[in-house]
Amino acid sequence: MIKKINRITHFTKAYFALKSEDIILASFPKSGNTWVRFFLSNLISENELEGREISFKTLDNMMPSFGTATIFEKWPYQLPRFIKTHLKYGPYLHKPKKILIIRDPRDVMVSYFHYVNNLKIYPTFELFSDFIRNPDFGLERWLRHWKSWESNYDYLIKYESLKENDTETFKAVLNHFKIPFVEENLNRAVEKSRFKNFRKVEKKYGHTKPGEAGDSFTFTRKGIVGDYMNHFSEEDLRYYQQFCKKHNIQIKEYLI
Repeated sequence: MIKKINRITHFTKAYFALKSEDIILASFPKSGNTWVRFFLSNLISENELEGREISFKTLDNMMPSFGTATIFEKWPYQLPRFIKTHLKYGPYLHKPKKILIIRDPRDVMVSYFHYVNNLKIYPTFELFSDFIRNPDFGLERWLRHWKSWESNYDYLIKYESLKENDTETFKAVLNHFKIPFVEENLNRAVEKSRFKNFRKVEKKYGHTKPGEAGDSFTFTRKGIVGDYMNHFSEEDLRYYQQFCKKHNIQIKEYLI
């Protein structure tokens, strides 16, 4: 009970720390939020920090998350303040502008399965089929997140669009929110934020919470589109299709 009260108090304080000029970066876990945040951090670095290398620790210190103490710190940069969350949408997030980052839920399930199984704070799932059917971690949890955000975002970023053309996708985001940028700085930030490069950063500096993960854990696993084909059985794919039909999920390119 005390824990719950403390959590409510903390989130209430976080709500009052939000400003209308802030931009929320919302996503289900393993959908591309870290990629977007790395780009924004690298863009800030190119603009204002002489191109300083961004590690996972630097990223977490620079880019606040809703529900952590960083949201109460003064924002010192020229870019608008971007705030990460994996929470479902709620009225406490109505004030700022909102970006929703989505990814094919089948690929999300694969990446999230490996992520959960490598963190000590979560249960271990032996079978992928069990994982996607688990209401606390699998497709049902993804659905609750998606349905809460479906009509509550100002801009949508698709992970697959980032993979297809990250430069143009990031330019479109900045243009939409009327954020000026220097082309050369943007191009350098895009390059530094690509999967191969922030994988090198993770190898060099590690991730932010090593005590919570197993020895073989890497946050950057594969980052490819369509990896679900290597994990979903025919029965799993039927389950997914029936799940989408049952819940009227209308993201056409993910319904194959």
